[in-house]
Amino acid sequence: MSIAAILLAAGESTRMGQNKARLPWKGKTLLEYQLDQLRQTTVDETIVVLGFEADKLLPLIKKTARVSVTINPDYPSGRCSSIKAGMRMLPAPSESVIILAIDQPRPYHLLEEMIEWHQNCGNLITLPVYEGRRCHPPIFSRPLFPELLEISEEKMGLRHVTLRHRAQVAELITSSPIALVDLNNPGDYERALDL
Repeated sequence: MSIAAILLAAGESTRMGQNKARLPWKGKTLLEYQLDQLRQTTVDETIVVLGFEADKLLPLIKKTARVSVTINPDYPSGRCSSIKAGMRMLPAPSESVIILAIDQPRPYHLLEEMIEWHQNCGNLITLPVYEGRRCHPPIFSRPLFPELLEISEEKMGLRHVTLRHRAQVAELITSSPIALVDLNNPGDYERALDL
């Protein structure tokens, strides 16, 4: 089953005070780290969505047969516009897509566990769950692609799709607190480094 990834790195990172994609993480920038983790999975292609400071981020991306880049000029309107920009770039054979945000770094072993769970369960959506809390990133199957192209900030984006298909959500229980990491501001970043 072919799976693609969309890596969202277009935002302005206003609460962080600097571009999150360029923050140091495990000896690399966040952008380089997440691309490196994705390369170690069975993801067939990763689409990186850039916007703010795209010119500064492009040199960090090693373009290969499995990595492509799209620029979202509409990034100030919110994350949904970047998700849709990535969706429009999906390779035709893709049967599912995993959507990652640059401020939610995830190691390859968690991503690969999710991919295997999604493929084995056959549900439309897969979410990781840590200590009873649903986390990121989500995986969506092909039948939901048209809905993903219609999401909006006003309708809660991906959350709206997940709620509409709540009966088709497969939960992967994980023991890794990294599944909850969300780097919204400097405090979040410092706490995440301690993990």
